Amino acid sequence: MDHIGTSFAEIGELPLDLSEAGMADVYAQVEQAYGQTPSRAGAQTRDRAQQAVLEARRQRDRHTPQ
Repeated sequence: MDHIGTSFAEIGELPLDLSEAGMADVYAQVEQAYGQTPSRAGAQTRDRAQQAVLEARRQRDRHTPQ
C-alpha cells in the first residue's frame, strides 16, 4: 500500500484511510489470503524462480517464428 495507496487516493473521493491503523484490516486480509511476507531466503528463491520463467519466455520468443 505504500506504493499504490497514494495512486488510489488520486482517483477521486474514496474513503481511504492509509494510516497504519486504517490499513490494519487490509494487511490482515492480505496475510490471510497470501501468507505472511516470506523470509529473505524465501524471497530470493521465489525471485530466482520468477527470473528463470521470464528468461525461458524470452528464449522461446527469440526462437519462435513470427
